[in-house]
Amino acid sequence: MSRDTTKLHPILQEKLALLKSKCAAQGLKIGVSECMRTVAEQDALYAKGRTAPGSIVTKARGSSYSSMHQWGTAFDFYRNDGKGAYYDEDGFFAKVGRIGQSIGLEWGGSWTSFQDTPHFQLPNWGSTTKKLKNLYGAPSKFMATWKDLDKREGDEVVDLDGQLVNLFRCIKYHAAELERQMDFMLTSRQTFYDVRSCNGMQGFTDIQRAAQFYYLIKISFGSDIRSFGCCKKNLPSAVERLKAVQERLAAVLIEQKDFAKLIQSYDNPKALFYCDPPYHGTEKYYTEQFSQEDHVRLCECLSQIKGRFILSYNDDDYIRELYKNFRIEAVSRNHNLVSRKGENKRFNELIICNF
Repeated sequence: MSRDTTKLHPILQEKLALLKSKCAAQGLKIGVSECMRTVAEQDALYAKGRTAPGSIVTKARGSSYSSMHQWGTAFDFYRNDGKGAYYDEDGFFAKVGRIGQSIGLEWGGSWTSFQDTPHFQLPNWGSTTKKLKNLYGAPSKFMATWKDLDKREGDEVVDLDGQLVNLFRCIKYHAAELERQMDFMLTSRQTFYDVRSCNGMQGFTDIQRAAQFYYLIKISFGSDIRSFGCCKKNLPSAVERLKAVQERLAAVLIEQKDFAKLIQSYDNPKALFYCDPPYHGTEKYYTEQFSQEDHVRLCECLSQIKGRFILSYNDDDYIRELYKNFRIEAVSRNHNLVSRKGENKRFNELIICNF
């Protein structure tokens, strides 16, 4: 069985690198024990506890392409700190599992019927191989599409903390349960801060995490998920509308990496990038950090692309100077965060592009 991570799906390779980095930052050393499996290797595992000695370790037959490992969309990890590859008295695998979930991976330890704590996989095609088999028939045909990932004409969205992926996955596969989870969640200050205090904590299911994240987005001021918005919202109706959003996102790839690497990966003469970075001077109000150097780095990156870009910013002297070599159009819109009934406050923005 292969440990060659280069045989994994390109997106999974990137998430694996991010997982290792985040785990290392928390003192959790992991190694990769299994990546790709052949039909014979998967069938041999399936035979354990059935027609061969040992305990049952999988429900997936190799001859039916029923394991995500055969499709290059899964890997198994082990503990690599000298305490034993699968020693777990201190909850090591749950800690790694939560980190993996936070960056948009599906963790086998969250499964209810057959927990597989050393296992991660991409959730893009569901929890089983059914969709992959319907779309491609065999792993070889699926893998043949990987070489075109950087060249395809499609839509990509960046999701830095993995919560967006989890939310839309739950809308797609568990919409009814998500709606039930949000039943009786009141638009109240106390409920908001109770939910906020739980956001990111351990022990919640994917559906519970999705409900919490969506509630905070809808109820918070300016969707900052930190401060109470003081505005009544119809949450069940909002969840229902998200189904239409999910349909729009069905063919959209949600990425999770630095903007410069993402732009470099997808840049081609036909590409169009829309960038909406944190407004200059207001970075402290955003969950993810964006520094002065990042503003400069974004400008330098966009200056070198082969494709086109559209960039939206606040009307700021520093930004005007930074992008003085590009076309800049000043616009204004309603200031939704401060407007009240009977008022018409406007907010000035810049639309910047290279065409």
